[in-house]
Amino acid sequence: MAEDTPSETTDRDPPAEAIHRLPTLKHAAVAPDGSRVACYYTGSGSNEIHVLDHASGETDRWTDGEAGDTNIWPLAWGPDGERVLFHRDDADGGEAYDVFAVDRDGEVERLTDTDGSTQLRGVGPDARLLVRSSHEGGMDAYVVDDGDWTRLTDREKPVYYPILSTDGDRVALPTGEGIEVLDAAGSVVAEFRVDGDEGTATPV
Repeated sequence: MAEDTPSETTDRDPPAEAIHRLPTLKHAAVAPDGSRVACYYTGSGSNEIHVLDHASGETDRWTDGEAGDTNIWPLAWGPDGERVLFHRDDADGGEAYDVFAVDRDGEVERLTDTDGSTQLRGVGPDARLLVRSSHEGGMDAYVVDDGDWTRLTDREKPVYYPILSTDGDRVALPTGEGIEVLDAAGSVVAEFRVDGDEGTATPV
């Protein structure tokens, strides 16, 4: 008997169109208690938020079109693990992203409503949000507390990658010379300067 040989139709170099149709999984985010993982997944044919239960291995879909078509920005969990926060562009492709939250029942709440683009950078234990937003012109850092905005920076250059502390009371902000640490009102409380291969910490 002749040995089995690979099928003549086996496609070892699939066309780009076939690869493009493959489902994608992006921006996995672990729940605060570590029991679940949220992610964007396109297996249903559209970009949706799915949540995987670590213990059972079961996956639930939390959105049905509400997540929008784009998934370029990360997901985050609310502090109680009941909701997943995501970004959606409601400006018909104008990249005017805002932050929304969805629970396991598919209930969606809009958390920011701006004319510019708003990107979530952190969620505090009290559910306050750290965002970078262009809704007042430049791209600056803000704290959003139940719809109330506190501006932390007002700079000529865009603010990149602000990081919220675990207690939600401070923000680390990269600068061209090092890192600044701000309090919840935007005041600089510490500075870390980089000079060559050495760094110095300067309390304010």
